[in-house]
Amino acid sequence: MKLYLPIIATVLFNMVAHSFMKVSSMRNSLMPHFFIGITFFALSVFFYRTSLKIIPLNKAFIILNGSSYILIGFISTYLFHEQFSLKLFLGYLLVLAGLMVSIL
Repeated sequence: MKLYLPIIATVLFNMVAHSFMKVSSMRNSLMPHFFIGITFFALSVFFYRTSLKIIPLNKAFIILNGSSYILIGFISTYLFHEQFSLKLFLGYLLVLAGLMVSIL
């Protein structure tokens, strides 16, 4: 599990960064949400770089993008009340299945 801590941090910082960008897009001002989002993106990149020292690129890329896709999808539904459909849910299941196959 310790091996995956940097990539988990990458995914979480990425998720927070996207959330702040969404809030920033809903307001007329860039301050402060946009810059907080940029900061979290920078943290995400730092931890991603650290992850690549431990995890092969092809595996890290799948973990980052697949996990982010699923988590940001749920965040967008619950925090921002964006539409959630059966089609989207099935897409999440397919991504999750792909993650499981590629990680194990």
